[in-house]
Amino acid sequence: MRKNEHNYKKQASVFRKKRKRIETLFSQLCDQFMIRRNYAKSFQGFKTRTLSKLTSLTVITIY
Repeated sequence: MRKNEHNYKKQASVFRKKRKRIETLFSQLCDQFMIRRNYAKSFQGFKTRTLSKLTSLTVITIY
């Protein structure tokens, strides 16, 4: 809890663990796969590049 949070309610550990996993995945996408650096010219290209990066992350996570 921070000093400026007046109505703070502590979340259950289940939510904290799930959030930590999601934050870790986003961090990996940004760092390892450079998800923010996407020079696609069309939406179809953007979708293809993003899907390929997510697929590679999934394959790495599984194995």
